[in-house]
Amino acid sequence: MCTPEQWDLAFWSDSAWPTGGFALSHGLETLVEEGRVTGRADWAMVVRLFLQETAAGEGVALWHVLEAPPERRPAAAAAAGRRLVAWPRSAEADAASRAQARRLLALARDDGAVPPPGPGPWYAGPAWGLVAGWRGWLPEAALTAFLAVQVKEMTAAAARLLRVDPGALYRDAAGLGPVVAAAARRARRPLSSLSGGGPWLEIATLRHARQQMRLFRT
Repeated sequence: MCTPEQWDLAFWSDSAWPTGGFALSHGLETLVEEGRVTGRADWAMVVRLFLQETAAGEGVALWHVLEAPPERRPAAAAAAGRRLVAWPRSAEADAASRAQARRLLALARDDGAVPPPGPGPWYAGPAWGLVAGWRGWLPEAALTAFLAVQVKEMTAAAARLLRVDPGALYRDAAGLGPVVAAAARRARRPLSSLSGGGPWLEIATLRHARQQMRLFRT
């Protein structure tokens, strides 16, 4: 039987939830236009790299929030945000994470009484950790769901960008469960271990930010 917390998490981790994720390709649009990603195998490789990058940064920050006692989580989220300010990524990707955090926290406030999170800075990972604590999600499930959301966003982007069968693409995404679980395990580390991701994807997001015509924000 599905518990109320599991049902709640299923909705919050839907890529259609209004946090702005539908507008992100995480550099995939540039890689497709440059011919570096042409099919499902290339896309799956990029998703794996992006999960490693996300786990090392936003994932570690999220876990730092979840490990803190409930009364200390806002302070933990703010500390994680200060570390993420210096995390190497494009200014546009940084702004997208901040925007997602604002929407997440606004949705949580609209949905019920939650404590004021404080001045921040707020990023998507730590904000997700705060929401998880407020809503009673299990820490491991919340971390895995956050990473799964990234896969869903990149799958939705690929379905629009690549000339492949969308059904096959989504089946490929469903098969990435073990990859997401491995990324979640790597994210369960102290905040001091927060590190940057691979330069290849970072360069792609920087080139994407300079494009004048594009479908996606990042």
